[in-house]
Amino acid sequence: MRKQVLLLSLLCSFFSTGYSQYIPGEKFVNENEIPGLRAQLKTNMPAQKKTELLLNISLGYLYKTFNLKIELDSAMLYAQEANILSTQINNAALINESLLVKSMIWMEGNAMDSAKWMLPVLNDSNRLKMNLCLSKFYYEMQAPLAYEHQHLDSAAHFAQAAVKLAAKTKVLQSTALLWLHDIAKTYHAHQLLSYAEKQYLLMLEYSDGVSYPSKVHIFSWLCSIFTHEADLYKAMGYGIAAEKALNRNSTDHELSLVNIKLGSMYTMQGKYDKALLYFGNILAQPERYSATINIYAVANSYCNALRKEKRNDEVLPWLQKFHQRYPARINSDKCYYHLILAHTYNEMNAFEPAEKNFLEAIRYSELDKSQPAFIYSYLGALYHKFNHHEKALNALKIAEKGILGEDELAVANNFTYMSQSEAALGNYENAYFYILKSKGILDSVYVVSKEKHTQELEVQYQTQKKEADLRLKEENIRFLNQHAQLLEQDAKIQQTKLEAASLLSENNEIELKLQKKDIEILTKSSILQLAEIERANAKRRVTVLIIILLAVIIALLVWLFWTKLRSNKVITNKNGLLQQLLKDKSWLLKEMHHRIKNNLHIIMNLLEFQSSHLHDDALEAIKNSQSRIFSMSLIHQKLYQTDDAKTIDMVYYIPELVSYLKDSFNLQHNSRINMDIDHTAFHVTEAVPLGLIINEAVTNSMKHAFKNNRYGEISISLKATGKDQYELIMADNGTGLSEDFDIENVTSLGFQLIKGLSDQLEAQLRIVNENGLKITLSAISVYKAIKFKTMENELKEQLAI
Repeated sequence: MRKQVLLLSLLCSFFSTGYSQYIPGEKFVNENEIPGLRAQLKTNMPAQKKTELLLNISLGYLYKTFNLKIELDSAMLYAQEANILSTQINNAALINESLLVKSMIWMEGNAMDSAKWMLPVLNDSNRLKMNLCLSKFYYEMQAPLAYEHQHLDSAAHFAQAAVKLAAKTKVLQSTALLWLHDIAKTYHAHQLLSYAEKQYLLMLEYSDGVSYPSKVHIFSWLCSIFTHEADLYKAMGYGIAAEKALNRNSTDHELSLVNIKLGSMYTMQGKYDKALLYFGNILAQPERYSATINIYAVANSYCNALRKEKRNDEVLPWLQKFHQRYPARINSDKCYYHLILAHTYNEMNAFEPAEKNFLEAIRYSELDKSQPAFIYSYLGALYHKFNHHEKALNALKIAEKGILGEDELAVANNFTYMSQSEAALGNYENAYFYILKSKGILDSVYVVSKEKHTQELEVQYQTQKKEADLRLKEENIRFLNQHAQLLEQDAKIQQTKLEAASLLSENNEIELKLQKKDIEILTKSSILQLAEIERANAKRRVTVLIIILLAVIIALLVWLFWTKLRSNKVITNKNGLLQQLLKDKSWLLKEMHHRIKNNLHIIMNLLEFQSSHLHDDALEAIKNSQSRIFSMSLIHQKLYQTDDAKTIDMVYYIPELVSYLKDSFNLQHNSRINMDIDHTAFHVTEAVPLGLIINEAVTNSMKHAFKNNRYGEISISLKATGKDQYELIMADNGTGLSEDFDIENVTSLGFQLIKGLSDQLEAQLRIVNENGLKITLSAISVYKAIKFKTMENELKEQLAI
């Protein structure tokens, strides 16, 4: 805490009133100097010098590395003595400085109420310092969460007070304004835009006469925050305000800032002709603005706008002339130069020069220690365009690592190109994966673009409204001018009548007085009548305007109501059709699984019939085939018996399969099977190979593990080992395998099936002798089931909406 207060206090040290250099002063008081300063107190010196010495000692204790209570007490003791002595000699500057030091000591000891109590007592100069210290204190205490911003609000309150005092005293205005700018940026980081805007508007009110930050900077900052939040209406308004704030004394930095802001804003709105105008203002004098901005970055934006205007043939001549006038000297300039060439050749379908310049742009970007991810993305798009799909994938994968979290539309386009290249190479699974990722991003971008489009319409509406208001005001002014001319003509007529009456009534004074009275009465009556007519006209205009506005509003409401009714009707019809399609699909899947199950049972019956005519090895092969077919048949039976026609709950499937195998081998009394199965929904494409593996393992144990009808135990375990990961363990306490058993060279059909099906599941297979035979399949993924179920749930939620 002390370090932050010290830093801010050092900023405040530039006040030059009285002895403010000691509060806390440009001269830092080291704790090692305290004994020497205390020794000086014993010597004779003027009261003013002694007061300054007491303040230095107090600050020395305050600046100590570790602020213990005893050190703060010592600092307060010397500050109190300085306050008493400065009061005795009636030195107002030292009185205020001693009070400021006391306030800082209270603040360091977290006695905030005491520190704030001192604010009204201090003079403007020291109150400004104290407000900045308090603002910094509360700023450091702010919470990282946006909805807990009480301390940030307190920091803003004291910073605003400091800005007002700085404007009043004409001292340290830039420091106070820049500190309030930091607070506004923090509000913006927490998405509290109205709070950030409030701070900037206060800065505008008190920034007169300040070179930095000027009104141009403040309007530009406001434009930036609302551009970042896609509020185009407010962003454009503040951008135009920044342009209007420019004057003959504006710096090159301010001019370039405004031109880039407005050029970028018009680019976002698709008004490329206006964007070219503002970017061209900078490129017309590159030497003037090169110290504050990257000129070739602006040139890149300018050339992009030319291409958007279908003026690609103008890019190369313009770039050649510009490069001759202002050559690219640094790596970043060379990077943008080659990037412009690459885009231009790409538009011209010239592959080799486009590829060469993209690679050069990447090389200079890496030399500049900047991120070339977007350039790799452009290069990948070029390779894809010209069917170099292997190169395209390599470039796009490099780009993917750098652009994630940046421009969402660029990320989506990158995934789209990757999907198309994978499909062209025949990697359809990867292509499907990338197109799903692209679609997910584009869906979210669509919502944002829809909001931006709405804001653009709002901008157009507000602009038209303002133009209509201006036209109405012009009509009113024209009417008032005409009315004034009529009044002037009437006055001239009355004056003529008065002159004629005066000439005619010279011989009769009494008649003249009567005529004058008549004229006065007529004049007043005319004025009253004109005023009455004006009031009636004004009422009539207001009434007509209100009626027109009401009619427009009612028409809009009726149109919106009927539009909503039509939309709801279309959505209801589509939802009904989709619900029926889902029901039909579910029924067809169940019917298909039922027929597959029946066909598999027919095959089992045929094998059963065939087994009655076979013996020995052939009979055993038939029985093995029967058990395998049953494991698949059981899956299809479970599928059509449940509402979910795509996944199997293994906790019900495995026990029924094992029960069938026990009945088949007549092992009801001389063996025991232990099962520990988690509730897990496997997709049919994963359940079938898993069921066949269990069938082979259990069949092998029942046939070979327990010789001479010996009692034995078989255990089956299917447990979750992590998110979407499962492990299958099948073990018996039988005779086990021979020591020279090698799964890679085994000739047994059962073990070959187990190995092949494990590879199909992408699981890790391990077969060991451990008090019998133990078969372990680890890292079994259930991502297919989860993916299909998630897609179905999303569709149902959309239908429900």
